[in-house]
Amino acid sequence: MPKVAIFIPASAVGGAEHYIKNILHLVTENGYKPVLVLPNNDKIINFYSSLEVDSLVGDIAWTGGEEDLTIGSNYLSKLSRQYREATRILELLKPDSVFINLPWVDFGLGISIACHDLQIPSINLIHLCPWRVSLNDLTRQIFQDLAASNSRFFTVSNDNRIQLSLSTGIKQDLIQVFYNSREVENEYAQCSSKQYNLHRLELLSELDLPLNSYISISVGRFSHQKNFSDILTSFSAVHDRLPNYYHLFLGEGELKEYYQQTADDLRISDKIKFLGYRQDVKRFLALSDLFVSNSIYEGLALSILEAAQFSCPIIAANSSSAKEIIPDSDYGLLYNPGQYYLLEKLIEFAYFNPSKMKQKAENLKSRCQEKFSLIKFSADLSNILQASMDSKAEAKYSPIPVMYDQSSKMLKPKQNLPDTSYQYYGLPKSIIKENNALPFPWQKYSEEFLAENHQKYLHCLNKIAKQLSNLKIILCFGAFNPNFFRSYYLKDEYLLIIISRPHSDSSHSTASTTHDGKADRLTFSIQYVDHTYWGQEIEPDCIAKFTTFETSSNCDAWSAELDVNPNYEHCYTSKHLIESNFKLSNSTSNFDSLSLNLKLINDIFKPSGYYMLGNNDYGHNLELKVLTKVA
Repeated sequence: MPKVAIFIPASAVGGAEHYIKNILHLVTENGYKPVLVLPNNDKIINFYSSLEVDSLVGDIAWTGGEEDLTIGSNYLSKLSRQYREATRILELLKPDSVFINLPWVDFGLGISIACHDLQIPSINLIHLCPWRVSLNDLTRQIFQDLAASNSRFFTVSNDNRIQLSLSTGIKQDLIQVFYNSREVENEYAQCSSKQYNLHRLELLSELDLPLNSYISISVGRFSHQKNFSDILTSFSAVHDRLPNYYHLFLGEGELKEYYQQTADDLRISDKIKFLGYRQDVKRFLALSDLFVSNSIYEGLALSILEAAQFSCPIIAANSSSAKEIIPDSDYGLLYNPGQYYLLEKLIEFAYFNPSKMKQKAENLKSRCQEKFSLIKFSADLSNILQASMDSKAEAKYSPIPVMYDQSSKMLKPKQNLPDTSYQYYGLPKSIIKENNALPFPWQKYSEEFLAENHQKYLHCLNKIAKQLSNLKIILCFGAFNPNFFRSYYLKDEYLLIIISRPHSDSSHSTASTTHDGKADRLTFSIQYVDHTYWGQEIEPDCIAKFTTFETSSNCDAWSAELDVNPNYEHCYTSKHLIESNFKLSNSTSNFDSLSLNLKLINDIFKPSGYYMLGNNDYGHNLELKVLTKVA
């Protein structure tokens, strides 16, 4: 049997490591002998210890750090260590092909270089490249030259394929998408209606929920990536209107206690249950009314694939690879992460339209059975392995920009490349927000009091400003755009002000209208950001949101670009209240609601500077552009 060495250069057990467990039997069934090459890590070694497969251990793990962003001695030392160990193992095993299982973009580059130098074809499967990753120029050049030689690169979604190309410079046509599959046994599929109802009653009884409960669930690790704050914020807004609505969280993680405290602060803990890690996830998928995925990024959203197999209706954040599974509203409902007011409306729609949601779920199940089936996955894996074997005799091993120096036992660049520096703030020891300057209940405060009387607007801003002042302010027009925070890391405290303009609808008859009949309304959402994380996304706390109904003549330039839901309720500001606060002259025509609100924010918060989100010179990602700096 041809031998395939499967390298796992990980430092922890995650989805990428579970992936190998799932494919090992398929590798064998397709006529290949797998050999696992594991890092010297007890947790990972124990994770694979029960498998009946040959394995060996080596010093191949990779941990990303600041040193990776420049072509310095620390980076070259790490790369050389992995290269030397991979070379030793490959010379020992003499495999016909190498499969490098990568949880992150550049974790196995030393292994790929060793395969190149020993002329062994390699398959590089990157499980997660959700944004344009900063790589030093030498690393980018190595990736490009390897892709033109004996290394083949794969991602688990097209979204990640695009980001990998932007990160490495590898041409997109040299990167292939290798979709994963998720098929689990569904013992509930053959149940009669009576049997299903009995199972449902047992679950409700176990959870101590009413018989007429409407249940939504979320599954996953409590981390910033999963963005569970969206469901908590939206749930707090809709649960009064949906009295039988309950939400269940299945999972553990570093932010679980934070979310539990948030649920208590929002006074919704009686409707939210944190059930921890469960072995019977499929039971919940089969018996729940709705599955909600809030992830800001994924390699491929496997939890959505699982929910689809149980015909569970789905609402998902329209980010990363989710739209490759749910292409349009025929299959499920999508919203932009951070647009919790839109998520509110989607939850309401699902609650009041169960038959329509069930039809979407059936459509998605059929789609997944075709596009993400185990049969297709096995065939694709077989083709990839066979193509790698066939390429061994035909591969052209063109030069790469590093060579191994035997005397120093180090990889050295063949030419002088610019030592480009990238911004890096590092991964904090703890990503739990222990000392937020503003606790979550402020959002509840603003909603309750502003709903009663719009004149509380000014009062609320003053209350918030007592704790938050002299911060930098980021202005974001439209909606919270996670792409910005995929490529920029913040270490300072900011206020993020999202300014959106919904379209007119009949439910807002008090709104003024322009000459084209559209209501001119601006929604201000103020969020506090303490910092962002290396390898993580921002999770802002919403502290207040208000809507104006004043003339906003200067907003036409960007209003056409907005894609927001028109049917949501907010609290209202008063132009007269703002004008009296500023003691403006009689000539108020120069002030629209945008400038009035910004002047109010400026006077109350006294920010140290304003920044705007905009495209950088290359148009690849968003960056902060300085508008004004306060001395």
